[in-house]
Amino acid sequence: MKLSTERKVSLGFGAGLIILLVIGTVSYDAIYELVRAAELRHHVDRVLAGLKDVLSGLDHAESEQRGYVITGEEAYLGPFQAAVDRVADRLTKLRRLTGDDARVQQQLDGLQPLIDRRIARLSEGIDRRRRSGFDAAMASVRTGVGRRLMNDIHRAIDEMSD
Repeated sequence: MKLSTERKVSLGFGAGLIILLVIGTVSYDAIYELVRAAELRHHVDRVLAGLKDVLSGLDHAESEQRGYVITGEEAYLGPFQAAVDRVADRLTKLRRLTGDDARVQQQLDGLQPLIDRRIARLSEGIDRRRRSGFDAAMASVRTGVGRRLMNDIHRAIDEMSD
């Protein structure tokens, strides 16, 4: 059966249209997946930045506590409390940010008591310095409990980051 020129042109346009639709659909799917991957990467970056911020806040609190223990000057206590508040705020934001991920929530549940104990230990050092002086506060530091807690916190955050 012989096809007319008009029929051949119509079939050619139809085939071209089908090819364009297939290419368009495949391209749309690929772009959609790329956007989803970029959104996921952005989310992961925000979580990692939050974890880094928690560590930074704890380091800052340690530094301010150390300054108070060494000098006894109350000027260190305001920044200490600000750092503690920043850690609490960042943990709240991390919980909100990862609310849809049960595994991360569970990891945060394990991290929270370590952080609470570390902050309590820092506060105890401040109280010891205030009540009993420099030597008593330094004796508390020399036990190494604070260092072990920070090592545990670093380990927990490294696991979360992985």
